[in-house]
Amino acid sequence: MEIPGVEKFKIQAILDTGTTVCCVHQNAVPKEALEPSAYPIQINERDGIQMLIGCNFIRVMQGGLRIEGQMVTFYKNVTTIATRVDAEVVASAAIEELELSEVEYFEI
Repeated sequence: MEIPGVEKFKIQAILDTGTTVCCVHQNAVPKEALEPSAYPIQINERDGIQMLIGCNFIRVMQGGLRIEGQMVTFYKNVTTIATRVDAEVVASAAIEELELSEVEYFEI
């Protein structure tokens, strides 16, 4: 992640189309990158995910989103991030949410 005035760092994040804001585990980012929040929340890491990138905030700020392969670009204040395919994390979460066995999940 690149933030002006802060040394570049990496973070595990997922795009969440139902989230209206972005949330990050405060221990995952340098202190210089944190901003005060009127509504702090507790985020517990799961499957190594340290940040939720809420896509509804893009609509609110009248911006946009482009996904090209493993690159995600946010518009208005243009920010591009690199991604990677991680099917195991997705499958693991889906299996648990759907209350299926691994065999049942892959038969669907």
